[in-house]
Amino acid sequence: MDKRRGGPLLANYFHSPFNMSCLSSNPSKPCFILHFKGVTLMLDCGLDVKEILKFLPLPVIQSTKFSSLQTWTPPNNKEGLDEDELKESGGNIFVNGCLEFLTPEVGMTDLSQIDAILISNHNVMLALPYITEYTGFKGQVFCTDPTLQMGRQYMEELVTYVERYPKPEIRDRWKEPVILE
Repeated sequence: MDKRRGGPLLANYFHSPFNMSCLSSNPSKPCFILHFKGVTLMLDCGLDVKEILKFLPLPVIQSTKFSSLQTWTPPNNKEGLDEDELKESGGNIFVNGCLEFLTPEVGMTDLSQIDAILISNHNVMLALPYITEYTGFKGQVFCTDPTLQMGRQYMEELVTYVERYPKPEIRDRWKEPVILE
């Protein structure tokens, strides 16, 4: 085989087995795990922020507009929700509680075995604090300096937004299947 076209060494390299799995359900916020030749990499670690659309908006200024919304009670409310847990506005139902974000599905793999995380852009690094602080990840993180600076700004803005109007209670009864049947 012609060495300029790769030869047997390059052909064996490309035919080595690898495994790739996706830890995200949102294609615009990817998080992939790649196992190849004894190296395990995470490619991006996006945080799905669309989940906050289920919650009452956080007001920019203090207002009673959201607190005066009608409480929604499911028709089959056998168990009973916490008072004011769900609010209705314009035919939509919102959770009145602390915001929750959808992190990557980290239970599919042991993140302590990941050698490195490669971040491609600032939009797909919001789950990085969660992964580095709460999952046992001990590897290195690689990204360009502009990605780091923009991602840091994006994270700081998100934290500022969430902390601006804190909600002390975590409401999770609404997640029970019997509530939304």
